[in-house]
Amino acid sequence: MGCTGLLSSRPTEVVMIFIPLLYATQTAVLRKEKWVQLKKHLSHAGYAVAGGIIGILPQLLYWKRVTGSWIYDVGSKWDFLDPHWQVLFGWEKGWFIYTPVTILMVIGLWFIRKHSFYRSVLIFFILNTWVVIAWSDWQYGASYSTRALVQSYALLAIPLAALIQHYISSKWKYALIVLSCFLISLNLFQIWQYNTGLLHYRDMNRKYYGAIFLNPNPTPLQMSLLDTDEILRNENGYKKIYEWNSNEEFILHAGKLDSIMFYQVHPDEISGYTPVSDRWIFVEAEVSSDWGAFDSDIIVQYRLDQFVKERSIRLQNGISRNATWNHVEFYFQIPSGYPSSALHIFAKTNSDQDIRIRDIRIRFLKAIL
Repeated sequence: MGCTGLLSSRPTEVVMIFIPLLYATQTAVLRKEKWVQLKKHLSHAGYAVAGGIIGILPQLLYWKRVTGSWIYDVGSKWDFLDPHWQVLFGWEKGWFIYTPVTILMVIGLWFIRKHSFYRSVLIFFILNTWVVIAWSDWQYGASYSTRALVQSYALLAIPLAALIQHYISSKWKYALIVLSCFLISLNLFQIWQYNTGLLHYRDMNRKYYGAIFLNPNPTPLQMSLLDTDEILRNENGYKKIYEWNSNEEFILHAGKLDSIMFYQVHPDEISGYTPVSDRWIFVEAEVSSDWGAFDSDIIVQYRLDQFVKERSIRLQNGISRNATWNHVEFYFQIPSGYPSSALHIFAKTNSDQDIRIRDIRIRFLKAIL
């Protein structure tokens, strides 16, 4: 199965040819013998090539019919010399993070090094992985984990089985069982998070992942880490200087009223909110939409001449529910060294649905010196 549907495969999967070519070639004698056998049975090789062409012919015919070309250009550039290692280790969709059992598959390569299929599996794994991580669109669209590597699982099951076989009769058996159960459970739990919207299909980051790790019920504040890395986990040591509240209900709608300014102020003009190195604001609001507050954000801007600090917090996240009031909250740190700057807090939408916002509250906090 390819990354774009049941009828799709990638031309780069031609690297599979190395599986039969490198099978049983671990020594010079075996490589020579294989070459002799190939020349002796060229007709068999021809049948194999013909069978391979027949196997991919439906895909080629589909591409030709739909796109006019025998090979479909997916529109992504191949950066062969500039691979994107975050495909494997990144918080966005890292293979080892979101499909952690694959760690055992890779470790298992060590345990097949004496087998005749070792070179086949190893070279295919290296080439296929390099091809997958070298595409400019390294996230492969809206998806869970690294779906472009799914096709390799059939082959990587071999080193995984070798690892299990090696340890299942050793003193480390129970450690392997516990580790395997944990990795599989974590994988399944994260797939559940993805299906419920907690684990985002594209915008994951380290702090947000840490906030929802093995967490089925994240708070609105934890959800804000999808868009900001700023958070006060404990307000002890801070003093509330001022609070602004609005009981008015605002309605956003693209094409009608796509932007609303809630509040603007020069923070230094607030009594007692004198410039210090550690000043924060805390913003919270209630949001509702019959179809979801997609493409809508609360935005905080701090401006001084050419300097701008901005945070956009989405109004629709993994714990939002349609046709009910959802709570949104987040922190924003006031930059130090920029006095008399303008602070703007507003909402903006690109949605053609009504987005309702009410009960807006803004608290100004300052560190207790």
